[in-house]
Amino acid sequence: MKYSLILLLIFYFAPFTFLAQNNRSLIGIISILDKNIFELKHVDVKTLKKNIKEFTSNSPDASVNNPDTLALRLYNILELDNTAANPDTLLFLLENVRTYEAVYELFDILNSKILAIEKNLSERNTITKEYYLGGLKRNLKLVEDHMKNILDYNFCQYDNTYTSNQLIKGVYIETDNDLFAFTNNDMNYTGGGRFEITTDFLKMRLLPFANREKVLSYQGVFVGFKAYTPFIRDTSIFNTPTSYDLNDRPFASYTFIGRSKYRIHSNGHMRMRSDFKVGVIGGDVGNIIQSIIHRDQFVSSLKPYGWDSQIAKGGRFAWNIDHYFDLMLFSGKGDIFNLNRKEAGWLNIPLMMDAHIGNELTAFGAGIGLSNLSFKDRSGNEDVMMRKYNKFRIIISANAKYRYVMHNSMLEGIGIFETFPNDDDPLAPGDVYRLNSDEVVRHLFIGEIFFGIRTMKATVYWQLTINSKEYDKPKAKDMYQWGRFGVNFLL
Repeated sequence: MKYSLILLLIFYFAPFTFLAQNNRSLIGIISILDKNIFELKHVDVKTLKKNIKEFTSNSPDASVNNPDTLALRLYNILELDNTAANPDTLLFLLENVRTYEAVYELFDILNSKILAIEKNLSERNTITKEYYLGGLKRNLKLVEDHMKNILDYNFCQYDNTYTSNQLIKGVYIETDNDLFAFTNNDMNYTGGGRFEITTDFLKMRLLPFANREKVLSYQGVFVGFKAYTPFIRDTSIFNTPTSYDLNDRPFASYTFIGRSKYRIHSNGHMRMRSDFKVGVIGGDVGNIIQSIIHRDQFVSSLKPYGWDSQIAKGGRFAWNIDHYFDLMLFSGKGDIFNLNRKEAGWLNIPLMMDAHIGNELTAFGAGIGLSNLSFKDRSGNEDVMMRKYNKFRIIISANAKYRYVMHNSMLEGIGIFETFPNDDDPLAPGDVYRLNSDEVVRHLFIGEIFFGIRTMKATVYWQLTINSKEYDKPKAKDMYQWGRFGVNFLL
């Protein structure tokens, strides 16, 4: 168990370290204006940062006087220090700087100078001419706006972590049900849903080394639920509220709220998503929603009996952290092996890894996928980039994954790495029926097929998920499937 815990922790935090290392080692591409020619050059990031630090330590009235680095040369050429510059002329020049990395370096230099001036004025308790500092801030706003335009054109929802400020970026709704798959047995993962609002706020930089300038991001807040049932169509067994089947899985449900964080490296070849959820295992939401669907939408369906025997009936507090890390192995638009590949962009092959820890699920896994869109064209919550010249855009993908399950509270009772001991309090929620640890299948295989279409302001999609057997009981299926319909409204 201790070795599994060590592996899980390494797997969880390794992506952050890898991303931070790439922030230091991947070389930014800078477009340079010189004699009316824009050329692609490479910048030594450490040297650039050193020169910026030396620059900001100068007196507040000093201009950029070190032309040895490309970014500072470009800064001088654009005359961003010139507070009397015509904004239209400056914007015209800025629009010829077409890479995010280059524009960010300009933003960083000018912003550092403004902060140095403000700090100096604060320490001296003196007043400078307003037009000078105000002019610099006007120029900074032009650079920031141009940077946002570049990101909006090249990325779907992802934005600069430090400058983004859109309160509501989009609304995301998904609903899961085995009814949406090719077979509907009303068992295993039988239904769920999630409602999420994405935003540029709630940034909470808990891992600052993973939030450097090369990491673009956005956040989300969500509410959702998941419901699991045995084969409830056997009315000889399931005919009372407390019914359960010793030859099948237990009832289980998880109702939660949470915060999500979506990140992508500015080169577009690696991305991450993290969910932190808190809620209740053993609440009434699963029973209520399944009963409503069976009663009001499919009148011929059976009333679902047995929910009073679910795991942690009465409700127990539960949390979970879910982390996903993807690397683009091959893409016509560039990948981790060739950042500047220029080929047909319809073939994209990502490597996908995930890690989960908490009271719902503790597990880790990996897989490989195939998609017609790159990470830049597809957001972390399934929105799709739309060009003005497109009336619609289609996304098709397929994934094959492996997962090792350390603990599944939906099968073996609430825990993290193993089931918690029974509470001494007789009034505490308990398990009427749960599986033993040796009845849970630890090695799982998962297949996914995804089809979506993006119109002007919404993405609609359907996903089919096929799971291998999760537990070893006579009524367990060798595999089962469920479907998901989702819609993403971009504001």
